[in-house]
Amino acid sequence: MLKMLLLRRKYLRRFAAMSIICIMYLLVFHWLIQKTRNSTGLNEKDTDVFYPTVIDLKHDTVRFQSLVSSIKHHNSVQSNSVVSSLENYYFVKFNSVISSSRDHSLVRGCREQTNFVFIKCMKCATETLGTVLRRFGYIRKLSFVTPVGRNFYLGWPYQMTKYDYQPSERPFNIIMEHSIYNKTTMEALMPANTFYITIIREPYSHFKSVFNYFSLKKIANVSSEDPVTEYLHNLDKYERVYKSHAVSRIRPCIPDNFSITKNLLSHCLGMPLGFPPGSKNITTDTDAVDRYIQQIDNDFSLVMIMEYFHESLVLLKRIMCWSFKDIVYWKVNVANYFRKLDPPTEDNVNIYRKWSVLDYKLYDHFNKTFWRKVQQQGSDFFREVKYFSVIQQKVRNFCRTRISKNVTFSKTLWNEQLEFTSDDCKPLRQMLMFAIKRQRQKDENNPQPPTRTPGDPNTPLC
Repeated sequence: MLKMLLLRRKYLRRFAAMSIICIMYLLVFHWLIQKTRNSTGLNEKDTDVFYPTVIDLKHDTVRFQSLVSSIKHHNSVQSNSVVSSLENYYFVKFNSVISSSRDHSLVRGCREQTNFVFIKCMKCATETLGTVLRRFGYIRKLSFVTPVGRNFYLGWPYQMTKYDYQPSERPFNIIMEHSIYNKTTMEALMPANTFYITIIREPYSHFKSVFNYFSLKKIANVSSEDPVTEYLHNLDKYERVYKSHAVSRIRPCIPDNFSITKNLLSHCLGMPLGFPPGSKNITTDTDAVDRYIQQIDNDFSLVMIMEYFHESLVLLKRIMCWSFKDIVYWKVNVANYFRKLDPPTEDNVNIYRKWSVLDYKLYDHFNKTFWRKVQQQGSDFFREVKYFSVIQQKVRNFCRTRISKNVTFSKTLWNEQLEFTSDDCKPLRQMLMFAIKRQRQKDENNPQPPTRTPGDPNTPLC
């Protein structure tokens, strides 16, 4: 009888201890959830977007690990059951988690990077991204490599030369207007710690965008209700017309004999493809193409993918140690055109894949490397992407309506406290290239570039 009483007292003490631990766990975990929600500056609806539904909480906070260890210290089936039940309960009740303890914006030793080359591949959301990069440099008064005169391009589609950019009294920080990647030329202009970045897109959608933007239907005189299909099924015929000197007056910025539809992404990234005529051409040399793509992989810190724009921007933010305020954007130069959203036919895609085979190889390679970089970012990456999407939408709405004086976001694991005012909205939408030129004219004596030889066949048109 005495033995049973002692045993019952033992189990009661154990039950009481476990109950106290469970209550402590519930109170602390509930406090952490509320603290995390409050620190984001988001409402209850936003947090349903911000947080995923499944994560291993044992790896998220020191407090949680300590609590779980305390409960598991009893080393019993009951204690393990308590941990499992509590985890499941809070997954269902709050549909939220405590974010990863790693802070990618404020991580110790992370220093804002201000020297970069951005290769603007045509029609890859590069002007939208360009407004982000110009704004970053403009507000910091960094030194840009800018086109001469009223030109828009740094030599494109030719290689950039000393005739194509405005000299500066200061060391350069940024190259970002349209140019062809050339490692030797750009390394000579830029500091040793320069980051190289670019963005590409799925080749067939790229072709459709280029087809519309550069008016191929009109210039090549494609008379069909489905001009894209007609063009692809008669490539030699329409390419010959579009590239001819006869239509040069209505073909702005594109020189004779340059194909705007074939391997354009590869050309922008400097792959030698025989333009200008007589230059090196590795188009049919598979090994040389593979080596060149690998060289780009080695040279560039980040090749972004347009179809995953927010993921790309968050990767850029992390790699460059920037803030959310630096990567918020305003869509510009986005065209709506006939049959833009039509799904491509298998026949058209197959034709274009054979026509622009190097761009497909380039895209396939960097689509894979992009997701490998994402995998290296840790479990909080997609939560940061979702949080950035919330910021982007709120800032966009604020700048459209101006109902309030500002919009603020509290400090989170990924950023300090942010504030957007009406003054921040204007540069968000501005092109800024000419403002950058005016700023230089004001601050410097404006040394003049050397004069190009009259009649130089490699003179850019824009």
